[in-house]
Amino acid sequence: MSALPQGGILQYQHRNSPTMLQRWIDHIESWERASQKTTILTNEELHTNFDETIARLSELLDQKVRQTRRPGLNSHSSLPWKGIIGNWKFYFTAADLDYFESQTKVHRIYAGSPGK
Repeated sequence: MSALPQGGILQYQHRNSPTMLQRWIDHIESWERASQKTTILTNEELHTNFDETIARLSELLDQKVRQTRRPGLNSHSSLPWKGIIGNWKFYFTAADLDYFESQTKVHRIYAGSPGK
C-alpha cells in the first residue's frame, strides 16, 4: 500500500504519485473534481440497495428501466470473490489499515473500517 508505483502502470499516470495509495486517492479526487456531472457508486450500494441504485442511475441517465435482475455470484458479470462487503480489508496488515485509514481521513475519502 505504501509501495512505490512501478511497472507498466506508470505510463498511464498524469503525475507521479509517491505511493500506490496516493495514486488511488488522486484517482478518486479527480472524479470528485470533475467539471462534468458525475455519480459515484460503491460496490456496497449495489450490494445492499441494488434496485434503488439502478432506479437512481436510470433517472440520472434519463433511461427507463426495463427489468432489474441482480446478477448472481455465479454470473459471468460478477467478480470471483464471495460478495462479502468490506472483505478487502482482510488482505492488509494492521499497519497497512492504519495507514490507509489515516490517509483517507486526511483526504476525506470514505473507506469504512474493519468489521463494519
